[in-house]
Amino acid sequence: DTASANALDDYEEGTFTPRLQGSGGQPTHQTQSGYYTKIGNVVTCTGTYRWSGNGSNANTTTKIEGFPFVAANVSNNRAAGSMGAVNGIAQGSTLRLVMDPGHAGPYIIQQNSNNYSHNNSISASGDIYGFSITYRTS
Repeated sequence: DTASANALDDYEEGTFTPRLQGSGGQPTHQTQSGYYTKIGNVVTCTGTYRWSGNGSNANTTTKIEGFPFVAANVSNNRAAGSMGAVNGIAQGSTLRLVMDPGHAGPYIIQQNSNNYSHNNSISASGDIYGFSITYRTS
């Protein structure tokens, strides 16, 4: 269809600087690499993050912040994402990413058999080798 109403007029690619943020502070950043593609109101973000000091992040709510667009602030507009290899966060194999409405970065959620937690125990150094999430923005 070549109608102007169907034309793609909002496409963007770029980089951003992800940062791990706990309710107790930020760790010492080592590698912060993020990439995004935005098509219309849909954003896909990928990246890698490494840290070398945890500050006071042990057992706190943890997010990856610094994403290029805020998630649309619409009721129940949550997006789920994934992480590749994770070192330095307890229970790394059970971790998920969840982006809440109106936020500029996903929470790192620990999923257990029948519940979940926002609190994570973060080691003094660690890596998130690959993360990816797709979400709606305004």
